[in-house]
Amino acid sequence: MLPFLDQEDIHELIQDLLNGNESLKDVNIVAFLPFLSTEDCDELFMKAINDGNKKYKAEDIAPFVSKECLGKVVDKYINGELKDFKVESLYPFLSSSDIKKVFKKILSEQE
Repeated sequence: MLPFLDQEDIHELIQDLLNGNESLKDVNIVAFLPFLSTEDCDELFMKAINDGNKKYKAEDIAPFVSKECLGKVVDKYINGELKDFKVESLYPFLSSSDIKKVFKKILSEQE
């Protein structure tokens, strides 16, 4: 049914999902991703990152997320705000400059 919904309806469903609507708790979010706006993907991605949400895996959402959003996650990681996050799962989706930032962070931790 998703291809037949307009962006506003899909956005509303994602907001319900993000707000914990129980009727959507078993929804496979990966099925939604190709139909979401970049903004909704970014919001879902940040929720997965910030909440450590196991249901929404960051690496599943990352291909649909904006480069700016990925850059924010890299900055949070470098600033130590994401202690348990496995940034290496995002390498295929990061820009060269973001990978360089992560590389420098890893090198500085080994000194």
